[in-house]
Amino acid sequence: MPHPSHPHRRSPRLLLGAVIVALVALSVQVVAPRLTPRADASVGTLLCVGFSGCSSAGMSDSGYHQHWGTMYWEMYSGRNCVNYAAYRMVASGMPNVRPWNGDGNAMNWGRAMSSITDSNPRQGAIAWWRANAPGAGSLGHVAYVERVISPTDIIVSESNWGSDFDWREITTSGGWPSGFIHFRDKFIKNLAAPTVAGGTPTVGRALTVTGGTWSPRATLSYQWLVGGAVHPGNSRRFVPAAFAYHQPVSVRITATAPGYSTAVRTLNLGTTAAGTMTPLAQPAVVGAAIVGQPLQVSGDQFSPAASGRKIQWYADGTPLGGVTGRTYTPGYNVVGKAITVSVTGARSGYNNLTLTSAPTAAVLEPMVTQIQAAAINGDAIRGSKLTVDPGTFAPYKGVNVVYQWMRDNQAILGATGASYRPTNDDVGHILSVQVDASADKFRDLVTTYRVPAPITTQSSIRLLHTTTPGRARIAVTIGAPGMARTDVVGTLTVQLGNQVHQVQVQHGYAVFSFGNIGGGRRTLVVTYSGSGYILGSKKVTAMWVRLKPKAAAKK
Repeated sequence: MPHPSHPHRRSPRLLLGAVIVALVALSVQVVAPRLTPRADASVGTLLCVGFSGCSSAGMSDSGYHQHWGTMYWEMYSGRNCVNYAAYRMVASGMPNVRPWNGDGNAMNWGRAMSSITDSNPRQGAIAWWRANAPGAGSLGHVAYVERVISPTDIIVSESNWGSDFDWREITTSGGWPSGFIHFRDKFIKNLAAPTVAGGTPTVGRALTVTGGTWSPRATLSYQWLVGGAVHPGNSRRFVPAAFAYHQPVSVRITATAPGYSTAVRTLNLGTTAAGTMTPLAQPAVVGAAIVGQPLQVSGDQFSPAASGRKIQWYADGTPLGGVTGRTYTPGYNVVGKAITVSVTGARSGYNNLTLTSAPTAAVLEPMVTQIQAAAINGDAIRGSKLTVDPGTFAPYKGVNVVYQWMRDNQAILGATGASYRPTNDDVGHILSVQVDASADKFRDLVTTYRVPAPITTQSSIRLLHTTTPGRARIAVTIGAPGMARTDVVGTLTVQLGNQVHQVQVQHGYAVFSFGNIGGGRRTLVVTYSGSGYILGSKKVTAMWVRLKPKAAAKK
């Protein structure tokens, strides 16, 4: 678009000449065709046209409709691109003095201000087209950058020579500016830098970004990058996964505010370290530490869950070669040693974590096993023979059996056979027998079998009787081996003919008498009830009773 400029003049004469030139130029504008066509609407997308049309669409001309009759930076007043662009810079705070000397046509702006012209679009910058660039005429074009949607997509406002005011969207697919002049971009200032909590990027450990302080107050968005690639999502919190291991992590904070160029801060956080697994449960050895009996590892749990495990068994802390399964059966080579097991959890992106169980008790040899139960045969009576049948054992061969008889759990001296006869000392006590079964390379099986009841003693009855005609006096002595005489008590039942008497035994002795007994041979039955550990008894005997003498006849 042709926008003849005015060089800086200070003398009245020069100013008068400039006015004359301007008036001639204005008359030419009225009658002459446009030297440069209006920016082609087919380049980019028109969003609105005209002061009122754009205002109705919410797209402001920033007051230019009230000031387009004024010359800014000595550009022609009116609807043209250079005067509008100069107006926007003056409105942003720059003085109404052209920042360079020389040609004011649009094509010269970028050349004259090359020190502040680059290819980076920013809100508040001036978009500049060289002469005959797509979207511009032979004298170039300038427009005001209203918004930067992306590095390849912008929205500009512009006033076109001999045409109207408009807003349009332009992309790099066609009509993209030749450069951007940064007279007075409106930047958002970062007053306090963003920070990231969480330390060095580590797999599985959260990183949380705090956006810092911006002026003016801005809307912040976040984008995490792993190995330079964008990670999906825009949360302030990011937990590096296994794929991020050994990859650099950064976070991009984008600040936006109406009327200001978008500001971006990128924090490079370093290379992602391997994560650390944590134990949820320690492994444990399940089972008895006995030769020939399998042990199993269980309970090992990791966070996050391990994707692979390596197992190693140890005896007294020494690795057992080749023993790397979840089960292990101890052999005789580890008898007397404690067994432990370690489980190493592995997961991509994490350091391996090894957990070790508590030690078992020292490994024991197998024990002789009882196959058929033992039994004690015989009566629990003093003098009666008790015999123990030990049953059968495994292994089936080579088992040696040793016995020890016990009285109230105390060994009876010399009572080491399979049989035992209770003595006086055993009466009233509990007898048991300890059976010790042993075999080579086996632990002894020691089992105690108890006689069901205390040992009792058999009582005996001794009679002493005297008779007189028609009468009998009987003395009874009760014997109970192993019992003190004072403990011999109970009831005696005595029957003589048709007469029956009961009497209490005291200290093993009782006396009673019968009268009105007919003479001759009589049967005497004495029955002792027994008491406590004393068994009852019975005795039957015959006795002679003399007849009463007959009375003499009276004369």
